[in-house]
Amino acid sequence: MNVIETANAAIEQGTTRAIDEAMKAIRARQDEVLERWQQITAGDTTASLSAPPGPERRKCLESGSPDQLAKLDEEQKLLEGERDQLRHARDRLERARQAAAKREAAETLPGDFETLSSLLEAEQAALDALEAARAKADAHIEQIRSKRRLASDLKAKPETLSRYRELRGLQPQPGGFCPGLDRVKSVSHALGVPLQ
Repeated sequence: MNVIETANAAIEQGTTRAIDEAMKAIRARQDEVLERWQQITAGDTTASLSAPPGPERRKCLESGSPDQLAKLDEEQKLLEGERDQLRHARDRLERARQAAAKREAAETLPGDFETLSSLLEAEQAALDALEAARAKADAHIEQIRSKRRLASDLKAKPETLSRYRELRGLQPQPGGFCPGLDRVKSVSHALGVPLQ
């Protein structure tokens, strides 16, 4: 199957994946055609047989036969025809891809909305779990505060306060600002860990 047939089959199939594959094949063939065409001409993409000779045509002009020159002229015409055909196929593929992408988006969006609803529910459950975990940690800090009134010489490790601040987003900011400083001081006192 040549690339034009591949493009037609992709348009018939009507999926962005098939069209993207066909577009890739068209681009590759366009590159091949252009490279060969430039061997015959000097690469002036607006010119036809009047274009300055490329390396192969120049060689043929200098040492080839009239038949060889005629074959190059014929090949150049064929390449120019294929170039136009490929350009047309590419334009058709681009239009088909826009239509396919629009159709696929319309087909998949309802499922995407349902997935988003599920993800938001999962996010809410995670936030609820986080809130519950924070409440447990806060209650435990209060237990520690009460117990330290009886045994004030026992202190938590400094890393415990650092981890608390990290998890709660209460780290010092540039410029010395510390969000929730009163809460940090309270926890620091409860744990017996000096504020740094």
